[in-house]
Amino acid sequence: MRLRTTKLLALLSLLAAVPQLSSAQAPGSGIRYVMRQTGPTVSYAVERASYYSEERITYEVDGIYYVVSTRDEDYDESVWDYRGVFVAYAPYDEDGQSSNYYSGDLVVPSSVDINGTTYTVTGVESCAFFGCTSLTSVTLPSSVECIEEGAFAGCPALTSIVSEGGACTMVDGLLYDAAQGTLLWVPMGATSLPSLPSSVTRIGDYALYGCTQLSAAVLPSSVQSIGEAAFEYCYSLTGIDVPSAVTSIGEYAFAECYALSSVSLPAGLLSVGGYAFYGSEASFTMPSALDDVGAYAFWHCSGVQGAAFSEGASIDDQAFEYCLGLSSLDFGGSLVRIGDGAFSGCSALQGTLSIPAGTDSIGRGAFAHCTGLERVTIGDSVNHVGEQAFYGCEGLLRVDIGAGVTLVADEAFGGCWHVCDVYSWSETPPYNYASLKSSWSNGYVTYSYTYNWYSSISPFASGVLHVPAGAEESYTSTAGWSSFSTVTTDTTAVLRPALSDGLRYAVTGDKTAGVWVCTDMPEGGAVSIPASVVIDGVSRSVTSICSHAFYDSDGLVSVSLPASVESIESEAFKYCEDLVSVTFGSGGKHIGANAFEGCTALSTVDFGGTADTVSLEANCFESCTALQALALPSSVLSVGQHSFQGCTALASVTFGGGEVSVGSLAFSGCNALSSVAFA
Repeated sequence: MRLRTTKLLALLSLLAAVPQLSSAQAPGSGIRYVMRQTGPTVSYAVERASYYSEERITYEVDGIYYVVSTRDEDYDESVWDYRGVFVAYAPYDEDGQSSNYYSGDLVVPSSVDINGTTYTVTGVESCAFFGCTSLTSVTLPSSVECIEEGAFAGCPALTSIVSEGGACTMVDGLLYDAAQGTLLWVPMGATSLPSLPSSVTRIGDYALYGCTQLSAAVLPSSVQSIGEAAFEYCYSLTGIDVPSAVTSIGEYAFAECYALSSVSLPAGLLSVGGYAFYGSEASFTMPSALDDVGAYAFWHCSGVQGAAFSEGASIDDQAFEYCLGLSSLDFGGSLVRIGDGAFSGCSALQGTLSIPAGTDSIGRGAFAHCTGLERVTIGDSVNHVGEQAFYGCEGLLRVDIGAGVTLVADEAFGGCWHVCDVYSWSETPPYNYASLKSSWSNGYVTYSYTYNWYSSISPFASGVLHVPAGAEESYTSTAGWSSFSTVTTDTTAVLRPALSDGLRYAVTGDKTAGVWVCTDMPEGGAVSIPASVVIDGVSRSVTSICSHAFYDSDGLVSVSLPASVESIESEAFKYCEDLVSVTFGSGGKHIGANAFEGCTALSTVDFGGTADTVSLEANCFESCTALQALALPSSVLSVGQHSFQGCTALASVTFGGGEVSVGSLAFSGCNALSSVAFA
């Protein structure tokens, strides 16, 4: 991307003088050359990528800059006239400032002398006049055969372009190529787009760039492609119906079109370039099956509700990131690529996501924070699950890892606390970054290191791991996978559907169950755990609140636990910042490590006259900053280290009597604590 990256600072400074434009993008790769036939040795219409290095030499002659055509191994010497020059954009100094800008009425000569050699002026390069705010007209000589798309972009005062040789033509104030097949330029002050002739098949790169007052545009049915940045910064454009014949839309084509409310994309559209609809809040009618979607193409487009892809499609980085309305995906077959963050934050995606066979890899963070997903199935031929690929998918309950997966990268499933069943169909456990060994030698001594990574599958190690018959030992002896408490070759999932109370349960014994996750918070945020539930016709006693069951649950205000609940596992209610009160039933209790840590609104903890023994593990009520008084029953036999650390409002603690073991720093940081009593 020739100028979009290397000249951005300079373009930003240029556009400061252009009304309503606050930033700028200049043309990138894929330059289309519009040529006319000039004789027996020059007859071509060439489309090629154009990249100019920072070392290219421009020459200034009488206030106009030129670049000399140079030989390139990719181009046919018999086609290109190496004695010709193109009108060039002005060079920039080290501070990104232009040393010259064209203004007024500019007349380009047919030839120029450079270092004693006469060159014919044969073309105008892309971006040649970009941002020339005082340029009013341009006259091109008959020698000009080539006008690159985007040549006149960003010139708000420009009203007239004359080509004496017919390389381009003005009709109704609009600039076309000689055959009127490509729309090259529309004045930046245009408020409406005149009817375009049916000969137009392409809207050129930057054709309507910066037309901030343009509110509507009707394109003829003959249009087949829309170029890079064609409508970028059309702030007032409210809607666009892309003609049915269009198969490609270029990079930045409709970027920064803030007023767009509706976009209708044709069924046959195949390619959408990077940033094409970046940040648009419009509602979208999407095509039938996309082949190629560029980086950030639909970034933050909440009006995209579904997307379908063809066999072999490529989805680039962040292509649909934070499309909050995206609720369905249709992968028609194998995908070439799912880029980093491609669908990150698409929280409306629900149910089962299947990554098709033939897809090579899943990029870093590709589906991170897709909190509505309940099951992920990864096809057998997928080789690599990227770092944080499904990070924070808190609703995920089941994961199927295909037989071809060899690598599950760091934190691929980090924060997926509620996964109950993991099926890994490979007989060889996929590498999962539980540890990484490395060595380095200075030629004399070899140093070895072992780096301990956050295991990519450890967040759901309390679930059940299902593996192929005969592979149990391989998994139980492999770092990361060995952390699963249950490894089985049984293909029956232990998870059961949510019951009417919005809770999902895991079967923990012959006639017992544990609350696995709350998938539907009741109105008002009051959750009452039942003493028993019926699953598959069997009445089961609810004996536990599983690890992370309510982790970081917004809107949870109160919890009432029955006497049947004997264990609240680690981090079960951690970071429930709206939780105000917890009421325990009678009976023995084990409150796991960090079970209520960070419940900053928790002010009432009622142990309810518990008769049996109660143990409080480390950090179980740490940083419960609203807790002011605590009455522990006599059945509390141990208070783990740091149990109430950082409870800054805690003023009084009453122990019920009898012996109690209090761990180190159990009440550290309780600066308001003034009373400790024993009954």
